[in-house]
Amino acid sequence: NLYGDRAIEDDQVIISYKKLWKLLIDKDLKRREFAEKAGISDYTLVQMNKGKKIQPVIIERICSTLGCTPNEIMEFETIE
Repeated sequence: NLYGDRAIEDDQVIISYKKLWKLLIDKDLKRREFAEKAGISDYTLVQMNKGKKIQPVIIERICSTLGCTPNEIMEFETIE
């Protein structure tokens, strides 16, 4: 599974998009400008700010827009 050998419940995992926010800063892109280019909604940005999961097609749009891979924009974090 994605979390190694131990079983982890879905509510014990958040997704961190800190890498994405840093990448946007490095590329001098504002979040709203980026969202428009990637074709993602304000609601999706809010969900991402909360560490919620988003649809794979959205991740694909983000990566396509920025020319990166999912590993470069997100990571899984467990809540102890």
